[in-house]
Amino acid sequence: AVNSRVPSGSTSSSHTTESPTPEPCPQAASNVPPQSVLPMYPSVDIDAHTESNHDTALTLACAGGHEELVSVLIARGANIEHRDKKGFTPLILAATAGHVGVVEILLDKGGDIEAQSERTKDTPLSLACSGGRQEV
Repeated sequence: AVNSRVPSGSTSSSHTTESPTPEPCPQAASNVPPQSVLPMYPSVDIDAHTESNHDTALTLACAGGHEELVSVLIARGANIEHRDKKGFTPLILAATAGHVGVVEILLDKGGDIEAQSERTKDTPLSLACSGGRQEV
């Protein structure tokens, strides 16, 4: 998914030991469809984040591979370029975890394919490759 959209001349040879480790997403793990829950809370801050890791609902949903929830959050205006405390974007988290469907959603919505992790300057593709995620 990422590989097919990499601009010519870009490289995926970056190396890192940094790996995102997301926390579980309670909403995504429940049996309640997200599109039925979010309308009940129209004033909720869709980009609210945790103090500890700066995780948002979108970063957790992307890391967990929850395509439907990702789509709903983006439709509600979630910031697709938000960075968690490690400097990872939702696209970096999804690519690193090998969630092709989520990667495609983010790319279709304008996710930055060349976004770099803040510390190591790795891209979604380089992190996916270094993690053995050829499907991405």
